[in-house]
Amino acid sequence: MLVALGSARISGEARIFGEILLACGLGFAAYTVLRYGFGVIRWHNRRVDAIQAFSGAALKIHPLATRLAAALELRGKLKSDERGRSPDDELLDSNAYRKLIDEGITSIKELTALGRAVENQLGPVAPDGTVRKIGDVARDAGINTETAIFYRDLAAAASEIELQERARIDG
Repeated sequence: MLVALGSARISGEARIFGEILLACGLGFAAYTVLRYGFGVIRWHNRRVDAIQAFSGAALKIHPLATRLAAALELRGKLKSDERGRSPDDELLDSNAYRKLIDEGITSIKELTALGRAVENQLGPVAPDGTVRKIGDVARDAGINTETAIFYRDLAAAASEIELQERARIDG
């Protein structure tokens, strides 16, 4: 376009060449704006939409998540001879989770969904149907053994509660 503008000062037949060059330059500039400009506009609109969507958002932590974190921390601090003395605080068995359900911290539906998700993520059963060692499960999940045991207990308790609830409904 600069060459075309510079050739506008030339008179005669060369001026026509400058006008053609200017038209091509303007056409290419328009194409560039249309081709790449809409992406910038879409990005801006998405950014504005995201800002508006999240401007009133507040972080809410589910009470069960807080309770699970406290139990996991407690299990990590206890020595082997102290374990099992407070099963409700350590969330050792299904009774501790039933207590959480009775207190309204969680529901049977939420707990069973969490148990299934944990079981699917950890994969305690090998593809051939054998039960995997907890050390292997922990290594594959990238967590320590104590955490893997905690999640295994959670999944087992959730499964037990779900089975008991189904038997109660069916029976």
